[in-house]
Parts: sequence; C-alpha cells; structure tokens
Amino acid sequence: GEHDSFAYKMTYKDNPLMDKRFIKEIEGEDKDTMTEASWNRMYLAIRSESAAFFRKIDGCIAGDLLDAPIDTRRYVAGLDLGRSLDPSELLIGDKEARKVVAWFEWSNVAWTQQREEIGAIYEEWGLDELIFDATSMGGQMALDDFNQMGLPVRPVAAIGGTSEYNWDTGSAGRQWMLERLAAAVERNSVTWPAT
Repeated sequence: GEHDSFAYKMTYKDNPLMDKRFIKEIEGEDKDTMTEASWNRMYLAIRSESAAFFRKIDGCIAGDLLDAPIDTRRYVAGLDLGRSLDPSELLIGDKEARKVVAWFEWSNVAWTQQREEIGAIYEEWGLDELIFDATSMGGQMALDDFNQMGLPVRPVAAIGGTSEYNWDTGSAGRQWMLERLAAAVERNSVTWPAT
C-alpha cells in the first residue's frame, strides 16, 4: 500500500561499493579519533543506550600543576572568555604529553588587564598555539587583539559552526572538538590534575 516502508540496518562491511582505502580510514583514523559509541553508531549501526557522552573520566585525573614551564617541553593553551557572571579561564597543556599543566582564571577583571596577562603568559610559557572561541561575546575583539600582539591564535566556533574541522582556516566546530575530546578521555590519552 501507500504507507509501506522498509528499514535497513547495515554496517560499513555490508556495503558492496566500499573501497579498501575507505575501510582502512574507517578502521584506522576514524576509530582512533571517535568515541566507541559514535564509531559503532556510524559504522556498525549500533545505537548506544548509554546517555553519558564522556566515559572513563576517572582514568584521566593525574599529575600536578606546574609553577613554571619546563624549558624542554612545548605548550598550547585553551582560553574560555568569560562573561559578566563567569570568569575567563586559560588552561595550558603539555603538547606531547597531552596533559594540563597550568590554569589561570580572571574574575571581574577588565579585558585590557586580561589581555596583558595573557600576553605575559604567552611569553613565559612560549605557547605554540592559543585556541579560543572567537564566536563568543567579545571573541572577535579578542581575536583582533591577539593578532595585533602576534600571538599564535586558532579560533574555533564553539557555538554553532560546523561539526567538521576546516583545514583551510584551522577552525573547528563544537561537535568536532567534543567528539575528539570524548575519544581521548575514553582512551585515557589526556590527563588533568584533580584540582
């Protein structure tokens, strides 16, 4: 009849047109950068009943914050620009070890002072990259300021934006970032101190 419908459940292995190159990508890079639940949903047509987005968090809590950078290490930072009721926060991570090593917070501090202190932190820690949400309130102003200061910034679109990484602009959408963070947490390949 007119209301007949059909549903199919197939895995990537069931696709007769699947190229070996795509299978290698699916079983390699995709599996390494996606959470198990996301990978199973996308490639095996298995929907997880678990509502938890981040799993195995306890295994990521390790180490202590540093008082100063270690000369032989390379660092990146993530900045969350605060609004009137919440603070701005800057986390510094050891790039190779994939662990948070320093944390700075500004509450009720004028942007001009925050900008100066972020510049001083950049100089002290020798940051390879400063990642922050340029779509947030004040994000474009901060981006302009950081560019004028010569800081190695990478803007992201944490609100809205796409679910993909844009290799031309170096920007990423919120979903893309969360998926990779969730996968790293699930594999315990990132760490942060308990405090």
